[in-house]
Amino acid sequence: MADFFSSQLAAWPLARTNAEALNHVLTRRLVIPGFDCPVLVQHNPARIRNTAANVDKATLSERPCFLCPQNRPAEQEALPLCEGWELLVNPFPILKEHYTIVSTHHQPQTLQGVLPVMQQAQKQLGEDFMVFYNGPHCGASAPDHQHLQAGRWKGVPLVEYVISHATEFSSPTEIAPLGFKVIVNGVLQSYSDDVNLILVHGLLIIIPRRKHRPACFFRSDEHQRLISPGALDMCGLLIAPRRDDYDNLTPEEARDILLQCGQQKEPTISVGIMRAKEIHYEQHDNDFTLHGVTIGKQFHWEQQEEQRFEGTLRLVPEQDETWAVNDIPLEKYLKSVISSEMNPQAPLEFLKAHAIVSRSWLLAQLERPTPIPSHKGGELSPLREIGERICWYDREDHTLFDVCADDHCQRYQGLARITDAAIRATAETRGQVLTYEGHVVDARFSKCCGGTTEVYETCWDDTPHPELASVCDCDAEGHPFCDTHDDALLRTILNNYDTSTHDFFQWEVRYTPEQLGNLIKEKSGIDFGTITDLTPIERGVSGRISKLKIIGTHCTLIIGKELEIRRILSPTHLYSSCFTPTLKDGFWTLNGRGWGHGVGMCQIGAAVMASRGYTCDEILHHYYPNTTIERLWD
Repeated sequence: MADFFSSQLAAWPLARTNAEALNHVLTRRLVIPGFDCPVLVQHNPARIRNTAANVDKATLSERPCFLCPQNRPAEQEALPLCEGWELLVNPFPILKEHYTIVSTHHQPQTLQGVLPVMQQAQKQLGEDFMVFYNGPHCGASAPDHQHLQAGRWKGVPLVEYVISHATEFSSPTEIAPLGFKVIVNGVLQSYSDDVNLILVHGLLIIIPRRKHRPACFFRSDEHQRLISPGALDMCGLLIAPRRDDYDNLTPEEARDILLQCGQQKEPTISVGIMRAKEIHYEQHDNDFTLHGVTIGKQFHWEQQEEQRFEGTLRLVPEQDETWAVNDIPLEKYLKSVISSEMNPQAPLEFLKAHAIVSRSWLLAQLERPTPIPSHKGGELSPLREIGERICWYDREDHTLFDVCADDHCQRYQGLARITDAAIRATAETRGQVLTYEGHVVDARFSKCCGGTTEVYETCWDDTPHPELASVCDCDAEGHPFCDTHDDALLRTILNNYDTSTHDFFQWEVRYTPEQLGNLIKEKSGIDFGTITDLTPIERGVSGRISKLKIIGTHCTLIIGKELEIRRILSPTHLYSSCFTPTLKDGFWTLNGRGWGHGVGMCQIGAAVMASRGYTCDEILHHYYPNTTIERLWD
């Protein structure tokens, strides 16, 4: 083999020039948090033809196949490898001594029959070589002609990692050293053509693919990255033909490219269920019971329950108290979430939509690289010197676990409420999420939007989220889906402690100025005196107030955002911040609409849609019109 390679370089100037260029190729190392091996970026200008290749059917049908003998360069010779296959020197190498192994028959790229050829090639090439396969939509620049590639594996991060852990892979093993799912020594027949395969040291590495190219490949701005992952890229050796991409690719972008193109492994998550001086529990064979779990903290339905959970229980100290933390696979967690957020007897298509939304929200939280501060401003000013206290509350409030089990994150109330419908809804949507420009959507949801959904910035930080656009939540006649008074329907939608709330679409709250002043003092710690004026300063598109000026006889302050307003103006929480304040006949009256922050899916509206025959996909595209439904794992 070495003599054949050397003779080809001697006779073929293009192959010689590009092979010699590998000795001086630029390579830089990226260290990505959560990955078990590094990612290398290689600047390889010669690969631009392969990386940017248009591989749609029309283009392939019009261009000559460059792997067929009659269309190869005159200098390119072939060395027989085994029956029906021959070895070529790759003139645009990534690896040292890079070969292309081609079928002698012009037939589409497929897994069929390739494993024996890979084994024969590795046997003849030796242990210093890896043999690999790019599926027809997984980096193959010639998907119309069945072929493999081979080259020296040293310097390929995932391959080095697998070889160093070879003793752990005596049986099929699923790993994720680069964030996505990798199977070592799996059964090849279980997978479609759209995989990457690597055979090295007798170990078969299978990388199931979700996508051919990442979203950044198709961008037309400065964030475009012309990287089209094949097997080597998915092994942590990202090929950047353009110098600009090589110089500017960030660890976050590299992570996104790999996670968008690979299938993710279902994660195990940690859920903080309760915190107390002493945790009372019983451990069973396959689950555990917690006593005195508070649900609906600080809301009008707050109560305590005994709850039973799957997974494992950890007791985590925090100051002078202890957290009960549940570690559980994500899909098992979701069965309880959609049964806890809404009645599991709700229409199946709604439960399926909720499973996708809840799964998306959770993964988006886990993928956030750094916490977003939840407070801005907050200093009190004297009367006529107006200050601001702008706060919002999000998942970053938790540091000992991924998410909590209450309304602050998503309701997760154990096994008792789970029904066959909830199990079915989770199973039928397994691994499915909403994505926008390749990223998992931070898919928020609330109980009742009040007729129009809100935008993210009204409720949390000021970062625009075009995937969470405001929509009119109305039917063809203009009537809001969530404006329903059908008690029979509501009983199938809402959990028992939610059904006591009937005026969620339109509501009214009344206080005397003195009552309001005392309430605000109790909730905020600020003595405004008697409240003389409430002035909305900023509203979102649904009418929800994001900044409210409170004027009292002692001081003035602008507060926000919507949840802070709801907390300060109620003994528990106002249903929403979509209200109009008026002072009349000695009373402050707040006339409002909706229940919750109003961003994303309206739970009652979505359930009503499902009861009228809308499908899961139709519900999701109604509330998240700019998004795509994708499956991250099987």
